[in-house]
Amino acid sequence: MKIQYATQSSARTNTVANKEADSFKDFFENELADMRVSDNKDGKTFIPSSFRALERTAENVKTISIAVFDIDQKPTDDIIGLEEIEDVCLDMGYEHAVYTSYSNTPDCPRFRLLIPFNQAAYPEEYPFLMSALVEDFDEFLDGRFSKVLDRCWKNEISRCYFTFTVHPERLNGSISFYNPGHPADVLDLKMRQSTYGQDFDYAQPSKPRKTGGTAAGAQGRSYELNRLIGAMFRGSTEEQIAQRLLEHDQQTQGFGY
Repeated sequence: MKIQYATQSSARTNTVANKEADSFKDFFENELADMRVSDNKDGKTFIPSSFRALERTAENVKTISIAVFDIDQKPTDDIIGLEEIEDVCLDMGYEHAVYTSYSNTPDCPRFRLLIPFNQAAYPEEYPFLMSALVEDFDEFLDGRFSKVLDRCWKNEISRCYFTFTVHPERLNGSISFYNPGHPADVLDLKMRQSTYGQDFDYAQPSKPRKTGGTAAGAQGRSYELNRLIGAMFRGSTEEQIAQRLLEHDQQTQGFGY
C-alpha cells in the first residue's frame, strides 16, 4: 500500500507538503533511516496524515496512514526497552519501525513506534484503531504500554513528529530500524469499536493474555458472530461484511456444531 503523509521543514510552521511513498519501507528509508545530529531540537518533521489543504490543522486531515506511538517514559517508570518492544511487534507479526527520540538515553529509552495501516484510515475511525492497538500492546506488556505513552495517540491526528534527530552527547543508544511484517488491519481494528485508554490516564489492570487456537464452542461462536456483525454494522459495506463472515467461518471450522 502507498503511504500518504506530510512533512514540514520545521515544527515552527504549520505549512505542510503532502508526500507519498510506494511502501512503508520506502517511507522509513526516505524519512527516518538517516540520523541527523543537532545541538538543538529542530529540523524536519513528518505527519502520518494527508491534508486536503496545506495547513496543519485537524480539520484539514483527510486520511491517516500510520499509527505513531511516542514512548516518553521516565526513569521511575517500569521501563520498556527497545528490544522488548521489537520482540512484541515480531510476536504480533506487525510491520513496524522504531527510532529513538531526541531525549533518549541508554538508561531510559525514549522512542517512537510506527505501524502502517493496510488502508487509509479516516479521522472518525482513528480513535477506535488506536485504542484497539494500545489494548493489544497492553495485553502483551502487562498494562505497561499505555502508562509510558505520550497521550497524543488518542486524538491528535495532525501532530507533527521530528525525524531521527540526535543530540551530539546522546549518540550512545540512538538507533533507527525497520522490520517487515503485516500492516495493521483497519477493518479488523475498527470492528472492535474499542475505546480502551480514551478515558483514563493510566492503564487499567490488563486482562490475562489469550492463548490457544481460534476454535470456539457453539455459544462462543454465536457471541463472536453477534460481535462481528454488530461492529461491522457501523460503516462497512455488504461486501466487507460477507468477506469477514467467510473468514470467521473458515477460522472457526464452519458453523456446524
